[in-house]
Formats: sequence, structure tokens, C-alpha cells
Amino acid sequence: MRITAKIVDITELNQKKIRNMFALMNKYYENVSWERFQADLRDKQNMVLIQDSQCDEDEIGGFSTLKTLETRVGNQQVRGVFSGDTIIDKSCRGGVVSQVEFLKHLMSVKRREVPNKPVYWVLISKGYRTYRLIRSYFNKSYPNAFEQTPHFEQALITASGRHNCCYQ
Repeated sequence: MRITAKIVDITELNQKKIRNMFALMNKYYENVSWERFQADLRDKQNMVLIQDSQCDEDEIGGFSTLKTLETRVGNQQVRGVFSGDTIIDKSCRGGVVSQVEFLKHLMSVKRREVPNKPVYWVLISKGYRTYRLIRSYFNKSYPNAFEQTPHFEQALITASGRHNCCYQ
């Protein structure tokens, strides 16, 4: 088994891959709706696609959907990368290839779009593994248990979470 990861444009996915992604979500989560899954996928731009290189091209070992978003905090325009649905099959866990691809994507957004401004990782997490990852790769993250969230970062969290946030 050789696990690979790459950034894929959502529009390049065929229906078999999309159905396999849904089956993987359904395997690990309850109450997964096909309609909601499709709507969420249409709302994203890219994904980290995780596969076993020895398997069929349409088989999915895991994925994390991604969306570049832009919002205003006070008088400052802010850009971030939102991680949406994320699931990795147990057989494909433990490596860092998906993490490396995500970080490369984050850096490419920064270089391409706002080389002299920060790009934020906007994340909704339910698992402790993700919090461990954040602490491994980033000096600061909010909210956290060790310090109060600064005003700007709290405003950014609030703005990113609004339903009417201006996404691009």
C-alpha cells in the first residue's frame, strides 16, 4: 500500500469518485444525506484527495474539501482557506501526505493571492487529532485553552462563521 495525496479541483471529479466519497462519509458518520453532501461539495473549490496508489483510480482513501474565502474584519479584507468535510479511512490514516498537500495548498493561496498578508486556516473541528495537528504546524490558534482570543481573531472567527460571509 502506498498512500498518495493531491489537490484536485472539485469540477474535475467524476460521478463514481463522488459516490465513493459519499460512501466513505456514510461509513463513518450517521445521518449523511446525499443531497446535503452534493450541495456542500458544489460549494467547495478544491479537495485534498487521498488514495492508495495500488487501487482503482476512482477509489477513495480519504478527502478534505477546501474553499478559499474572503471576508472583511473591520476595515481589513481577510483571506482564508476553509476545510470542509474531511474523512480518512482507517486503512489510510497515520501518514503525513495529506497534511503536506494541505500546507502546500495554503502556501500557494498565500503566494498567488496575498503574498504580503496572512492567510488563515478556517476550521470547524470535532476531533482531538486535528487540534494536535494545529499545535504541530502553527504557533497560534484560536480559540484555545491557554489564552483569551484576541479581539481581531475573535472578529475573524465571527465573520467567517456568518452564513452571509462573502465567499469566493
